[in-house]
Amino acid sequence: MADSIEGPARSRAFGMLHWAFNIGAAVAGAMAGFLAGHGFGLLFALNIAAALACAALVGFGLPAIAPRAHGPPRPAAPAWATRCWSG
Repeated sequence: MADSIEGPARSRAFGMLHWAFNIGAAVAGAMAGFLAGHGFGLLFALNIAAALACAALVGFGLPAIAPRAHGPPRPAAPAWATRCWSG
């Protein structure tokens, strides 16, 4: 988010993200309890649907590399990161 939003809109976007996390955390427990009361199958089915929707959004909706309008180039990944995450 920091790479794609500039100026005053950046602080507003991070504020909205903060609120979204807090609302999600507040509602998640109650919703999970309600759904588990109606059977764990429904809870798992909705979890699978949400995971697939998120995967589709990330796979098709986000660019491979966030555009960078200006500024210094991004630093290279540390050596431990390439050893841990490169296959």
